[in-house]
Amino acid sequence: QAQTQGMPPLAAILPQLMQAMSGQGNLVRQERVTLLRAMRPYLKDTRLASIDRALRMANMTKAATAALHTLGR
Repeated sequence: QAQTQGMPPLAAILPQLMQAMSGQGNLVRQERVTLLRAMRPYLKDTRLASIDRALRMANMTKAATAALHTLGR
């Protein structure tokens, strides 16, 4: 098992996972986020919700990938 500064692996990755799940994680490339946000004024409300959901999912996916990598899987 991987250890990070004497912390168990789960404790080491938990902050990153929590940040991604809260929607405050910024794991998606900033250029892509900027493009999607620039398009917001031109989209219908249903599309806005889809974009927000997609960004949250992308952040969670990136965090999960990093977590698995940290755990050595």
